[in-house]
Amino acid sequence: MLLRLATLRDQDGIHAVHWAAFPEGEREPVAQLAVDLLDTEKNPATNTWVAEIDQEVVGHIAFSPVTSV
Repeated sequence: MLLRLATLRDQDGIHAVHWAAFPEGEREPVAQLAVDLLDTEKNPATNTWVAEIDQEVVGHIAFSPVTSV
């Protein structure tokens, strides 16, 4: 298994991982949010990683800052 920073080329794989992991009704918004976090211009502080097996994305995690109000 290879762990690496995600790139824009990983959009389809990240979408597929979240689509498979969440139930109907949740999967599309969660998958789209995960893909949207790849936009480093909008989310510069987000750190997004993928896990690959045989050059296929099989896992995804994103770390983003949280602030309290």
